[in-house]
Amino acid sequence: MAAKLIIWWPTLNQLVKQAIIIAVCISLNVVCFFTIYTAAEHRAEAEYLKPFQQADSLMELEIRQQYPHLSSFRTQIFQNQYFFLQNKKDFFKMRLVRFYVAYIGVVGCSLIMTLMLAGLLAFIANRGWANTGQSTRFLFVTVALFTTLHASILAVFNLEENATNNLRLFNDHKGVQIDIYDYMTTSGRLMATDSVKVYANADSMIHNVNQQIKALNRVFYSINQSSINEISLDPYLSKAGAK
Repeated sequence: MAAKLIIWWPTLNQLVKQAIIIAVCISLNVVCFFTIYTAAEHRAEAEYLKPFQQADSLMELEIRQQYPHLSSFRTQIFQNQYFFLQNKKDFFKMRLVRFYVAYIGVVGCSLIMTLMLAGLLAFIANRGWANTGQSTRFLFVTVALFTTLHASILAVFNLEENATNNLRLFNDHKGVQIDIYDYMTTSGRLMATDSVKVYANADSMIHNVNQQIKALNRVFYSINQSSINEISLDPYLSKAGAK
């Protein structure tokens, strides 16, 4: 048994090489993730969210006006409701962007690691596992571990689902804001909702908006705990010691 332990125990030179391989893989993943993350965040802000921000600025100018059919007191209430929803909407926008760009970053890193893994697999298959150098085999196992890690992150943290649901909450808050905007700018006659509604007075509209705010008073963040138990590194760890 002692002889077997001596045979399997790596030398100092091998440990140094393995440490370098791990450090290079970690550095590659960190650089790739933050590069993709930054680019995706910039694109989301510039191309997707900028039109919403411009529309919000235009609506805000109208909301701040005084309308003859509304008293100052009720106008203030509608404005408070509108800007309360705006703050909540900005919160969901922030979460949406973070989940979205994190998802893109992890998928991008996963794609890079998968391509590296495919190349290493082709190289090892051509030469045979026994005829492949130990450093190359260790690199293959390390890249496989990172590929598994990326898949596990996507499965556990539900990044795509979290982004989708925060987008829905963002749109729901925006919809209530549009209801307030429509009511104030059309003298309360018509509203652009799924089914056209007519409110007899401002107080009924205020109550309706408060009910919608109450219904939307929640956040969404999902973690798939069952996926944690499914993570297994045994196939890769067993190969790490293969001769």
